[in-house]
Parts: sequence; C-alpha cells; structure tokens
Amino acid sequence: MITTIEFMGIQEAMALSPPRTGAMISIVDSAHNPAFTLSGWSEIKYFRFDDLVYLPLENPQYVLFDEQMAREIVDFVQDLHALEHPITLYVHCMAGVSRSGAVASWIGQEFGIPLPDYFLARAKPNPRVLSLLRQASESL
Repeated sequence: MITTIEFMGIQEAMALSPPRTGAMISIVDSAHNPAFTLSGWSEIKYFRFDDLVYLPLENPQYVLFDEQMAREIVDFVQDLHALEHPITLYVHCMAGVSRSGAVASWIGQEFGIPLPDYFLARAKPNPRVLSLLRQASESL
C-alpha cells in the first residue's frame, strides 16, 4: 500500500537512487528531448503532456492531459495501493510544482495519505490534471 507520497522536479528525480519499496510517476513536457527514462525503478509509469489547463489556439502542438492519461494514473496508483507492502510513491514533473503537485494532491485526498510538509509551500496543482483524476476515480 502507498504510505508516503513525494513530489519533485526532474532534476531531483534524476538524482534519486530508486528505493526497494519505491514507485515513480514520471511526467515530462511533450517536446522534452531526448525521450526521458529513469532506470532501476521496479514500478514506473511515464507520461508526456504539457502544463496547460486548455490548448491555446495559437500553438496547438502542445499535448493536454486527457481522460486516458487520468485513467492510466488512477489504475497505476490503485494497483500500487492494493499491494501488501508499504510503498513510497514519487511523482515528478519538470519543475515539481503543478503537474506532480496535482497528482500528489489527488493521491493524498483519494487514499487519505498525508502529503509532505513542503506541499503547501511548493505545490500549485494544475486544475485540469486534478479535475480529470477526480473524474476518472469517481467513474469506477
């Protein structure tokens, strides 16, 4: 079961040594090159979407977080939470503020897991990500 949630930026995630009882949700921008991978994690889920609430008409090449991605995160987190051993779930995005903050916020609310002390000072959860995660978990 997930007992701890940590969220961070990409640089912090790259510096981590994967703990034996850790899992990762990795979020990068759609244009992030080269393709980003973290090695050594036994459980990891990768996502590529931009930190937007809506798709700007003047720049449509961005990728919005969508219902399918929300469903994948919900399924991944529920599978982790169903495990018998304690798990620390790490969530990273580029800056460790908005997208990872939204995922961490949803997990904390959904499963009653306390968020890190630094959450209120650092997180500014992306409202689109948070809303779609809530909708995906309610549709079960």
